[in-house]
Amino acid sequence: MALLDDAAVAKFIETFYGYGNWSAPVWFVGMEEGGGGTPEEIAKRIAAWEQRGRNELEDLVEYHHAIGVTRHFGAQPKLQSTWAKLIRILCAMRGQTRRTMTCDAFRRIVSADETAIPRSSSCCRCPHPV
Repeated sequence: MALLDDAAVAKFIETFYGYGNWSAPVWFVGMEEGGGGTPEEIAKRIAAWEQRGRNELEDLVEYHHAIGVTRHFGAQPKLQSTWAKLIRILCAMRGQTRRTMTCDAFRRIVSADETAIPRSSSCCRCPHPV
């Protein structure tokens, strides 16, 4: 039996767009999300996506917990370099600098109501600026 089902992989590629909210006023579009360096990791991601209802958009925190990737969330999160750069772009668009960007502001920016990027309330190490 194959580890990866061709039909499931095709459906994931065709219909999974990323994380966030369709009605968000700001979207960041990239080439790919990374991860899944082995067939087992890819199978885990697709299985979690299928179990969660094959959503076009996922909640970043919940989905990553489902695939066992929790290092970017919780009491001592590891700042994810791509997300941090996207947040800095958004801050610059709003006239904020890295020095004035507090963790609370970061949390507001990544809320699902405000942007189509992660909605986590703990994607940075407080109280350090992003």
